[in-house]
Amino acid sequence: MNRRTFRLCCYAAATICLLIGIISFFLGRPHLGVDLSVGAVTFIITYASSRRRRKNSMPAENPIVKKIEPASVTKIDGKLIVKCAKCGGDTVFDQPYAYHAGFSDSGFMYSDSGHFTLTWNPNDPAMKAFKGMDAYPSVAHCFPPKEKSEQELDIKMRRSFEHALPPAPDGTRWRFENPARCIHCSEPIAGSMFQTVYYLVYPGSISTDLTGGIKLSEYLKPEMTANS
Repeated sequence: MNRRTFRLCCYAAATICLLIGIISFFLGRPHLGVDLSVGAVTFIITYASSRRRRKNSMPAENPIVKKIEPASVTKIDGKLIVKCAKCGGDTVFDQPYAYHAGFSDSGFMYSDSGHFTLTWNPNDPAMKAFKGMDAYPSVAHCFPPKEKSEQELDIKMRRSFEHALPPAPDGTRWRFENPARCIHCSEPIAGSMFQTVYYLVYPGSISTDLTGGIKLSEYLKPEMTANS
């Protein structure tokens, strides 16, 4: 049963209860009528309002609303090859599959060019320098803000972290909402962390969540490290 069918069944059941409640009044059973009618109306109002809240709880300032899908994804000799749906070019990644941010406990974002990846561990001690970011979810859309004040705080947290990062290897900025892009025509080939829990690691990317690699505290701008 899909969501739409389930929703229609719930509304139908509530409507039936409401009708039975009304009929109960005419049959001389006012107490049963009140219970059924009030219960049905309460359910309909509560369920409808909860759906509106869920609809309005998407992460703030996410400009990418269209689902991004490549033409094809293949695996050859331990490498992941993503074919662009626009130009047909292949982007080759030195990874056997798309990594799962939740399983690897990683946050990720792409550069403005979409040709570099930054990964970090949300539990890294350096994250304590950013108010609220040490508890920030690995994937931004897992716990989206519900109120306007929370949306504003969400944006502020993201921007503070972005501004603390030096430029990507190609000189562009890191942003949470950036998608991964084809290396040939720069068409999006994979979504940002607002859209998916899976991420791609481009050659020359920055991974601060790997043991033995560069630490996040070493990668942040010097002034941020000095203030932490």
